[in-house]
Amino acid sequence: MTARASMAELITELRGMAQAGTADYTVGAVTYWSDEQLQQVMDRRRVDYRFMPLACQPDYVSGAYSHTEYRLPERWMERDIDVLDYTGAAYGTALYTIDYDRQLIEFAADTGGSAVYINASAYDLNRAAADIWRQKAAHYASAYDVSADGHKLTRSQLMAQAAQMAAFYEGLSGPVTASVFRGDE
Repeated sequence: MTARASMAELITELRGMAQAGTADYTVGAVTYWSDEQLQQVMDRRRVDYRFMPLACQPDYVSGAYSHTEYRLPERWMERDIDVLDYTGAAYGTALYTIDYDRQLIEFAADTGGSAVYINASAYDLNRAAADIWRQKAAHYASAYDVSADGHKLTRSQLMAQAAQMAAFYEGLSGPVTASVFRGDE
């Protein structure tokens, strides 16, 4: 499996958060952390939005309201968002631009406040980074301290530091919600 091209920026961001190189360590015949492995971790922390309405951010310009900006619901979104009108038809990509960093879709012309929807996937990169740091801590658990010729290598610190980083990123992540289905309702 190859990482999706629309995930390249998110993979780069996660690599930095988790300090995950392309050949951090090898277990058996598997070397960690390829783009595909990072994408798999992110996919476990994905939320898919289907026909989700966006909030218009009207602006007051020259004595009248302008409706060109719509707010995206998440910070880290896959770079292949479908922008739809109220019928579900896709807007042409020449009609708008997406600023993923500012979480904003901006139309070139005033929409009059028309309903705008998206089909998109969003990711909790903080929780994904915590997952990777926990896996790294598990790998480092087998490391042992070494002393030789007056030099001491405290490899056990690697596990403690990885666990601290996992806790740090877990703390940055929002709460986890779960849908519960009761069959007796």
